[in-house]
Amino acid sequence: MKILKIGFTLVEFAIVIAVMAIIALMVIPGISSSMRGSYASIASNEFISGVGLARVNAISHGYPVILCPANLDSGGGLIGCRNDNDWSAGVLIYQDNNLSDSFDKDNLEPELVKLIKFPSGVQLSISMSPAATKLTFDSKGNFSQAETLCFANPGYSRRVAVNLLGVATDCLVGTANCPACN
Repeated sequence: MKILKIGFTLVEFAIVIAVMAIIALMVIPGISSSMRGSYASIASNEFISGVGLARVNAISHGYPVILCPANLDSGGGLIGCRNDNDWSAGVLIYQDNNLSDSFDKDNLEPELVKLIKFPSGVQLSISMSPAATKLTFDSKGNFSQAETLCFANPGYSRRVAVNLLGVATDCLVGTANCPACN
């Protein structure tokens, strides 16, 4: 009489685990690279939508709208604008109703339009050329000066250009017609 054995041997099981581990080692770096790229892409897209919102707000309300580097406390709460050109925490967008050219969170005059927080804990560097501490739309929706921003993570960069009319466009650095970030 023949005995029928059903199941896997320990050797077969070990081989399957080893093959799965090898496949995982090949896939994980690609996923990690994809995640780094998505953080830079998310940040650049958020900035572009903020530029559009700021322009529409300036035109519709007839007051200047200012974009500045967000100054956040350790808990992520808004303090105001930074006095340098470190945009890595995010962007504060506010309407300058009293034409003071500054944001005061305790004063209701400057109307907060939007606070864009960039992903924390991610190696996201943002550089602007020329270095600026704020960007301003006048009451007609014109931009103070043409700007170029780079949202970069290791191995992945997006370049955002904003023209004098306030139109923002972006591209993936390294592709055709997209100059490198400085």
